[in-house]
Amino acid sequence: MAKTVQKNQFKPDHNALIKEAGGDCGCCHEWTNQLEDGCREASGTQCCWTSNAMVFMDHCRHCGLRRTRQYLECGVTYGFKIYSLYPTVEYSLPE
Repeated sequence: MAKTVQKNQFKPDHNALIKEAGGDCGCCHEWTNQLEDGCREASGTQCCWTSNAMVFMDHCRHCGLRRTRQYLECGVTYGFKIYSLYPTVEYSLPE
């Protein structure tokens, strides 16, 4: 079961989220987006430029734990979109 941080203004507690998802907190996670679906220009990037979010999906090379990070749009300044500093993070075990 995956756990999601709802408040994007706070840094996620990654160890707590990994433990709640059933992952191994002792693993030296090495994140990669190889073999993930995504945009042709940036593999592993889902919804590269949606109207209000950027989503990145990757997995650990060692234990297979999956990680999804979503940065939500917080506003527009001088025509440029501003995204949240900290992402909404979700971890899950491979199926």
